[in-house]
Amino acid sequence: MPVQYTIKLYNKLGVAVGIVTPLDIAVVHKVNTPSVATFSVNLEAPVVDDLDYGYIIEITRSNPDIGMQAYTEFTGFIRFWNRSYGQNPILSVTAVDAKCIMQDRVVAWYPNLLGTSFFKTSVYTTASSIMVELWNRNVGSQANGNPPYFGANLTRRYGTGLQRWTDGRVTTATNATDLGIGSAIEVSCSGENVLNTMVKVADTGGLDFTVNFTIATLNYSLFYADNLGADRRSYIKFSQENNTIGNLSQTTNVINYASLFHAVGKGKDKNNMRSRYPTTAPTGINLREAYIKGADQTSTNQLYNLAYSRFRRQRLSIEAFDIEVLQTGTWRYGRDYFLGDVVYVETEPVKAFSRVTDPLTRKVYAVSLSMDSQGVEEVRIDLAEI
Repeated sequence: MPVQYTIKLYNKLGVAVGIVTPLDIAVVHKVNTPSVATFSVNLEAPVVDDLDYGYIIEITRSNPDIGMQAYTEFTGFIRFWNRSYGQNPILSVTAVDAKCIMQDRVVAWYPNLLGTSFFKTSVYTTASSIMVELWNRNVGSQANGNPPYFGANLTRRYGTGLQRWTDGRVTTATNATDLGIGSAIEVSCSGENVLNTMVKVADTGGLDFTVNFTIATLNYSLFYADNLGADRRSYIKFSQENNTIGNLSQTTNVINYASLFHAVGKGKDKNNMRSRYPTTAPTGINLREAYIKGADQTSTNQLYNLAYSRFRRQRLSIEAFDIEVLQTGTWRYGRDYFLGDVVYVETEPVKAFSRVTDPLTRKVYAVSLSMDSQGVEEVRIDLAEI
């Protein structure tokens, strides 16, 4: 029996409308990125008349024959559709998950307002403390009115006109609570897209996040953690020996490697603000420099964070493993592991030719699912270094 996909359709109020029978379907997930689902349906199907912008779809996936119980693979909102009036009239639909609520918002606060558009490490000491404020003050109940540090000094300087540019509150959104996790970062973000800022803070702070959505109550809630999923290393180890890995290759690429990143911001000539990472620069032939423009950064701390982020991102691509994860009876996505989970990868064939001696720790970073009109499913798993 093949894997079964069921698409339930709800209107904007969360009232069930019907079941969609797709001709084909695809779902793409990526950590800290909005998930996207696409499907097509016969244009003459009765449910087509009920499809509209903002309607909610819930996709469940199951296969009892292999022990995969029904679970929710995707919940999101219809944002695109296309009607094709050919010999076989087809409606193609695209939906985006609840992280789109942040994609729809900007940090609509004036510049340099502590706690809304400016965060310094002496006050906001963790990444999560910033992420919570970004959510609460652009989506939650505090997305209206004055900034948190609206004291007499700001009143004298600006009067009382420092409120959020427009009321951004979503009445069904739950305010987030700070768990005090993630590395500190200094950031200025007035006018930036909220999702982009959240990704920047999470990336530098080493956190994963998502937005959970409950259809029955139309509730949005921010979830964040060190890792989006569970740590399954105690029992999940992908390997060629247990037939869960197909092709396995290792690539080392230092052609464009930089050992020192200079980040330069505002100012003229020698008065430019600048910072670098690492703080202690390599010397001699070990010094390989890169330059980053940081004109939108307002302090040397922010320039340091920018340089650190580029250095960290580069590290992930210097020594890369291309791992083809197979779906076999041993381990299957949706039954044994999910997006964001932490797993082991056994690299036995590599050990004889490299310095790698221990199993690799990897995160299930991206998942692509698709099923064609013949019922054939394809599953692609991308693993990333933590």
